[in-house]
Amino acid sequence: MRQLVKYAVLGILLCSLCVAFVPRNVSAQNNADGQYKIAVADLKVLLRDYGKRQRLYADLQAEVDRRQVEIDAISKKIEAAKADFEKNSASMSEEERFTKKNQIETDFLLYQNKLKTHQNYIDNQEEKVLKEVVQDIQAAITKIGEQENYHLILNSAKGPQGSVLYHSATIDITSKVLELLDKNE
Repeated sequence: MRQLVKYAVLGILLCSLCVAFVPRNVSAQNNADGQYKIAVADLKVLLRDYGKRQRLYADLQAEVDRRQVEIDAISKKIEAAKADFEKNSASMSEEERFTKKNQIETDFLLYQNKLKTHQNYIDNQEEKVLKEVVQDIQAAITKIGEQENYHLILNSAKGPQGSVLYHSATIDITSKVLELLDKNE
């Protein structure tokens, strides 16, 4: 714990030194008054509230549900075959038991394979959706940054994903980014 505090203090000191040595009159990067323009946007909120993401995830959930019905049907078929096997195995010949047991095991392997295939498909689709949504958000943030001459826009999300410990609400452009995202849909 003491080591963590030591590194945190060291990090704050290094950041302070870096800020102290940032030149104030870099003409191409500064506003006319010599000040940097900084904003924050909450990436968690943007991801959560972006209408396109909500629609794409709703479509993906519908596909998950459709595929789950198929998986459940296969599972019920296997369970019924197992119950039938257990109920009637005493009256079956050795050959019938072997054949029935082999069929149940084969069906179970096919079930596992289909489940894995469906899961891989859903995972890939989710990754595709997330990538598309993040690209949209990045493009909106970039557009606002360029149009409004921001020098730096940071992620203000709470928790480990955020990079800002404190900010004034006056520099938060999250709602502006959401407006642009929803307008461009």
